[in-house]
Amino acid sequence: MAAKKPLGRAYAAIRERHDQVHFDTDGLMTRYSLILVAAVLQPDADNAMRRWDELREQRAREKEAREDFKRRSETEHGHFI
Repeated sequence: MAAKKPLGRAYAAIRERHDQVHFDTDGLMTRYSLILVAAVLQPDADNAMRRWDELREQRAREKEAREDFKRRSETEHGHFI
C-alpha cells in the first residue's frame, strides 16, 4: 500500500532502495538521512514549482486579457459612468 503523505512516500521509496532513515540520540534525522529524504522529494518539489509557475503565468495572461477587453470596450463604446 502506497503512503499518501510525501514524507511517508519518501520513507517507502528509501526502504525500497534497501536504505534506512537514521535518527541521532536527540531524535533528529542524521545529515545523510536528510539528504536521502530530500533527494527522494526533489521531483515532487520540481513539479510543485512548475505548477506554481504555470498558474502564475495563466493568471498574468487572464489579467492581461481582462485589461485588453476593458480597453477595447472603452475604445469602441466610450466611457459609461
